[in-house]
Amino acid sequence: MEIASTKGQDHLLAISGRTNLPEAVTDVIVDRGESKVIRKLANNTSARFSESGYSKIVARSEGDAELIEILGLRVDLPLKFLRDLLSVRPTRYASDDGLGTSRTPGGDQRVLKAIASVAGGESQQVRDFKQAEAVVRRMKGLNELNDATIIRFAEAKKVDEVAASLAILNNSAPTEMMARLLEGHRADLILIPCKSAKLGWTAVRNDTLPSAGRAPR
Repeated sequence: MEIASTKGQDHLLAISGRTNLPEAVTDVIVDRGESKVIRKLANNTSARFSESGYSKIVARSEGDAELIEILGLRVDLPLKFLRDLLSVRPTRYASDDGLGTSRTPGGDQRVLKAIASVAGGESQQVRDFKQAEAVVRRMKGLNELNDATIIRFAEAKKVDEVAASLAILNNSAPTEMMARLLEGHRADLILIPCKSAKLGWTAVRNDTLPSAGRAPR
């Protein structure tokens, strides 16, 4: 703590990579570290953060798409801070519209693929989403693909249709990827593509969207 409190950025960068950093040390680094240091600290999966530390590091992610991506993939990031993270504005591959408006080709797809891998789920049996995708595309063509429609799909436990809806609303991301998110063990990560799709909180609240343990295959 003394070194982190008094030394320069090179020392902070070195400390940020150490294993099992306690909250007292990460609090100091979050307060004093520059962007490169903060990203390295956020990438340190064994580092522990206090509630204040998480609040400050999420606030510092404003305008830093790389830090947003790193924080969004932390397994220990509390849900309330994930929600805060989704409200900040990255500048590298997203605009005010959210992660779905890519400035770097494939940027949003890369983020979603990474999140799907963290969501877990073993490689599933090959599933045929063609019927669900056809239904959703038709509804989108009729301007009927909205929050209310997705809520109806979710309440009816139509996981394939929910997955296909999120896929289409996320610049035609793979439906299988969305299904993995919906059925993975990290239900909170589905907030990322929901935010990107500009869904309201009514549609994404935990008791509405199908998730692991509740949704039929």
